[in-house]
Amino acid sequence: FMPVRDSAVDRSSLLLNGRISEFNRELETICSRNQVQFVDVSKVMTDAGGGLSPELTVDGLHLNSRGYGKVADVLAGVLARSD
Repeated sequence: FMPVRDSAVDRSSLLLNGRISEFNRELETICSRNQVQFVDVSKVMTDAGGGLSPELTVDGLHLNSRGYGKVADVLAGVLARSD
C-alpha cells in the first residue's frame, strides 16, 4: 500500500501513514518467508515526511500520470532484473 498525502488540517493522515508503513513491513516479511517478490514503490512515492508526494497525486490519495509513471519505472526495473 502507498501512503496518503499528509495534511496539516487532518493530522490523522500521519497515523494512517504510520500504519501503512507498518503493514508494508509485515507484508514484506511474509513475502520473504514465502519466496514471493515484494516490490516497495513507496520509497519513490513519498516526500521527506513520509507522505505521498503532492506532485504525484491529484487529490492526496489517487495518483496522477506522473505518479503512475513512477510506479511503472519501479516495476520495469524489477522485471528487467528478473530476465
